[in-house]
Amino acid sequence: MGYSKADRRAVIALAIIACCIIAGIVLFGQRKQPLVSVPLLPQTFIKALNSPRTYESHQSFGPHRSYKSHHSNRSYSSYSSNQEHSTYDNPKPVHSSKFSELTTIDLNTADTILLQRIPGIGQNIARWIVQRRERLGGFYTVEQILEVRYVEPSMLKWFTVDTTQIRHFRISDMSFAEMSRHPYIGYDKAKAISNFQRLYGPITDMEQLRATTIFTDEELEKLQNYIF
Repeated sequence: MGYSKADRRAVIALAIIACCIIAGIVLFGQRKQPLVSVPLLPQTFIKALNSPRTYESHQSFGPHRSYKSHHSNRSYSSYSSNQEHSTYDNPKPVHSSKFSELTTIDLNTADTILLQRIPGIGQNIARWIVQRRERLGGFYTVEQILEVRYVEPSMLKWFTVDTTQIRHFRISDMSFAEMSRHPYIGYDKAKAISNFQRLYGPITDMEQLRATTIFTDEELEKLQNYIF
């Protein structure tokens, strides 16, 4: 009786599986793992581990260390006592960079370091005051610093103004960019002045500038302190 091709394949597959099982039993089933001998601890070391003092020392370095020991409390009490004496018996003087008494400084020459010595003026306000002074060409009155952010009227008593430090200019000599940066002119008025001078010639004095009607009387009153 002949076997079909499918039967032969099934017999071969079963034979391969049987061989694998037998090989596994032979290779791993009979192998025994060698025992690893652990050296015995010396008796003196075992006694040291069982000692109560050693146990307490071990506990002090454990993850649940207690901070309520007698030595800990004693150290903290000593530290607190020293702190109280150093704080109340011998207070350290506090030095301030601010003026302790009323002192007047010149707005047109003071730098940011000197300005920060005025009570209420910090680094930002001091920087803004200097920037405003540079763009204006100097201050002609102390009230002008009220145009700076966060400057309060109570600060004016600390300042004086040396008007000889003011930089004067002629409108006809100023470029469009210079006029635009000036706080009392600005971009729109600089553009109007440029157009006027292009049509009618340079503006050489305040009367010509007033005739342009570009500025109000209040604005001209401020500008006249800077224009020749």
